[in-house]
Amino acid sequence: MAYVHTKALVASFAKFIQWLAMSKRMFLIVSPFLAIVAILVWLAIVSIDILAAGRAYVEGESLWSKNQKEAVFHLLRFGLHRRRNPSRRHPRRHQPVPALSPRELHEERARYLENRR
Repeated sequence: MAYVHTKALVASFAKFIQWLAMSKRMFLIVSPFLAIVAILVWLAIVSIDILAAGRAYVEGESLWSKNQKEAVFHLLRFGLHRRRNPSRRHPRRHQPVPALSPRELHEERARYLENRR
């Protein structure tokens, strides 16, 4: 059998116990800071998600209002020219197309929507 130095074994065991006690103390000191860092990282992730959601909402609202304005423009153009594309020449060029009243415009729109179905 190999000869074991008991004094060296006891000394190394004592150093291990001392290191373990020191690391436990260090863990108790460092753990609140680690918790704070973890909470800050979580808050950063949540705030980025909230900002992304707000940005998506604003972009969607912008697209909606743009398309609403475009729809009103095309509806008014249709009411004035009684056709979808006013760039095409009217068959009777020399006679102007009369503008529709709001009631006639509403009736024309209702007929158009019925024919679309």
